[in-house]
Amino acid sequence: IQRAHRHDEHDRALGMDCLYLELCDQGRSLYGGLVSVTASKDTLELEFNQRGQAALGVTGKLIIRLDPNVADANSAIEKFQELAEADGIPFRRI
Repeated sequence: IQRAHRHDEHDRALGMDCLYLELCDQGRSLYGGLVSVTASKDTLELEFNQRGQAALGVTGKLIIRLDPNVADANSAIEKFQELAEADGIPFRRI
């Protein structure tokens, strides 16, 4: 997952002014498609629209398991929250 710090008119015209998501390789990637993120201490649950599901080859949601005993797990959740909220994607902690 990545998000540019700035977007220009060209990015906006091409629909590249949002989160870029890639699963395993560029063959399973897209800009946008993420509709919500739910986080707990040991998971990130990513929900995609139909376009996102088709591009990434997933059905419904993608669940990322985190080891809560690893110090960086909470940092990863906080960074995901920052990226999601910057794109107006609902982020919920449970």
